[in-house]
Amino acid sequence: MLREGASVIYKRTGTLGRIVELREMDGKVWAKLDSTGLFYDEDFLETVEEDFVKEPRQEMEKEVEQEKIKEVEKEKSETPEIRDEGKIDTSGNVCGAG
Repeated sequence: MLREGASVIYKRTGTLGRIVELREMDGKVWAKLDSTGLFYDEDFLETVEEDFVKEPRQEMEKEVEQEKIKEVEKEKSETPEIRDEGKIDTSGNVCGAG
């Protein structure tokens, strides 16, 4: 029997998570997982050791966001800065065609 807080794996896809809510609908029990926010049929869930389910969804999203920030900062450091010197060349030596 499944219970809230249990670490489980969804057998069909290998999705891991902790049960945050159990709900009965139409004679079936559904379990909502923290890792996806979705409900899964309890018949296809199997309990696993706590070690397999390390972090809830919010923590994983924070890590992904931090990685994106690092990538953007790296790109900025590699890209030369373009500056507007505030002067317009009106000498006639510049052509807009190109």
